[in-house]
Amino acid sequence: MFRKYWLLLTTITLLCSLEFLQTGMIAFASAPIRGEIEASPEEFSLVAALYACLAVISISKQRWLTERFGWRNYLLTSIGIYIVGAVICSVSADLVTFTAGRVVMALGGGGFMTSARVMVQMISPGPYRFTGIKAFAIGLACGTSAAPVLSSLAVAYSTWQAIFWILIVVAMLVAMLALRFLPTDRHPVESRSQSRLGQVLLLAVSSFSILYVLQRSYYDF
Repeated sequence: MFRKYWLLLTTITLLCSLEFLQTGMIAFASAPIRGEIEASPEEFSLVAALYACLAVISISKQRWLTERFGWRNYLLTSIGIYIVGAVICSVSADLVTFTAGRVVMALGGGGFMTSARVMVQMISPGPYRFTGIKAFAIGLACGTSAAPVLSSLAVAYSTWQAIFWILIVVAMLVAMLALRFLPTDRHPVESRSQSRLGQVLLLAVSSFSILYVLQRSYYDF
């Protein structure tokens, strides 16, 4: 079974761990990063809320995009955008540049965990699919547990930029694996889901408002 699905299982693990790795490392290294880009805790929280809002939008449009471009093209493009954002963050020296990098990372990588979860469904129904669920859980556990270790090492050696270099390397590994097995099929035009710009904007404004209020409540109360 592993020989048949090893590319898929490895991709699921790495893709899921990538999401929790970036969230954990940036959270644990938030104080040194704030010092380098000269951002207050409130400003850094705003960046986090903005990332989460754009990640919600990215997840909501995942099906719409995969139906039109295919899974392989969707994931490779998302990884490419994510890497560009990580590079911007790694060279940032101020809040504006760092925020721009996080925005780009959210647009590309906001749906990574959801993509990993959907990939579990690519395994034939039955006992084998449970192995895919375990691969997903392993990725979650590995990303969560490795984040504080790697971020502390990066900060200890005064190279907080290494946080984003690690993310770039993992993302590139996922891209190489996905290139080998993900399908390129697109859905027929008549079966594709539709999207309305007004609904997307409403979702964006609503999610950002809620997240911003929650973030500000830490400092206002």
